[in-house]
Amino acid sequence: MSSTTQQPPLPQDFTFAKDPDFYESYANSIQVQTCLFDFALIFGMLQQLSPTKVQVNQMQAVFISPQQAKALLGVLTENLRKYEEAFGQINLELKGGPLLAVTSERPQ
Repeated sequence: MSSTTQQPPLPQDFTFAKDPDFYESYANSIQVQTCLFDFALIFGMLQQLSPTKVQVNQMQAVFISPQQAKALLGVLTENLRKYEEAFGQINLELKGGPLLAVTSERPQ
């Protein structure tokens, strides 16, 4: 006799509701920090201080599990593929240098 444990079924019907404290914001900078237990996504705004100096004003940190980070990667990859099919390839380079400064670092 085998002892097989049945897993409960996964939910199929999701309802989304906005929390009363829900807000939207725009970020053009994202830093990623990782540790064993989570990923920190730190959103900010780039401010051009001079032709050679940029300041990143950090606004919000969102912490997610490694499993959610991997799921996010899959969702973003699929949506970027669809976006580029519809609107053309996204270019990350400008004349004279990169358009984006993306950083990945460990917390100190």
